[in-house]
Amino acid sequence: MQRHKSDLNSVAVAVCTRGRPEMLRATLASLARLELQGIDCHYIVIENHDSHTVGTIVNELTDMVEAGRVTYRIEPRLGIAYARNAALETALGLNVDALAFIDDDEVADPRWLAELLRMANQNGLDLVGGPVGLQPAPADASASEKMVWRGIKARCDDIEAKGRRLAARGHTSDITITTGNWLANLDFVRRMNLRFDETLNLSGGEDTTFFRVLRESGGKTGWTADAIVTESQPRERLTLNYQFNRARDQALARHRAKYPNPSLNAFIVFLGMTIFKIAGGILRIIQSFFDSGASLVRAARAFGAIAGMA
Repeated sequence: MQRHKSDLNSVAVAVCTRGRPEMLRATLASLARLELQGIDCHYIVIENHDSHTVGTIVNELTDMVEAGRVTYRIEPRLGIAYARNAALETALGLNVDALAFIDDDEVADPRWLAELLRMANQNGLDLVGGPVGLQPAPADASASEKMVWRGIKARCDDIEAKGRRLAARGHTSDITITTGNWLANLDFVRRMNLRFDETLNLSGGEDTTFFRVLRESGGKTGWTADAIVTESQPRERLTLNYQFNRARDQALARHRAKYPNPSLNAFIVFLGMTIFKIAGGILRIIQSFFDSGASLVRAARAFGAIAGMA
């Protein structure tokens, strides 16, 4: 089906943050370096806290961009969906064409925003995303932390490679768009009255639920390999326990969103996925003997996913 082109020119780039000031500083510095020829850009920082703690860092961004372009708000209700909805409401109030999200542990390539807008405008998309790469491991990482980093890197590379394969076949609408690299047409969001699901505040998964509801509402989605952000991995994430817990929380959110009520169908899906994940986890453990342990990350995530669904 032929897609009509869009004309998105003004955009608000939003960052939701809590307790990661140095990561936030790097994120905002990368936003100040964006190439914005022909783009009317605003910046939104939502601090998910009961008081302002990163004002000095936000002021650094204010000093680097055009006056009046930065909005800094507190969202005192704890939870990522609350913070994302605060950013969404702020963007709607600015009356811009589009809202982009980047996480406060990421940095954007200078062409990131321009490429998201280009893809959205050329293909008439209501939601578009791109790959999330990985920044180098901390210089003082231990041997076990470097092993986990290699496992995360392999997983990120595989996700990006899958996206590129789907894009090459013209199937970018099959790629789930998450808020680490995300741009939405606010006209569609406004017409469909879309918001992030606040019942998922502490478990996460609010972005994949938003994606699913947008698609069910008739929204057109896509992905471009040219809109690049990279994510940092602080040392506390470079453990198998963290990877297990992260996969558990993500699977819990996905399964609950897809099957909100107990049912025989949900239980059958759980049993099938459990068998699949156990087999995959065992294979990854075996594979780890041949890749210096890197595959243990995917084994931990497989077992974490089972725990989340359970």
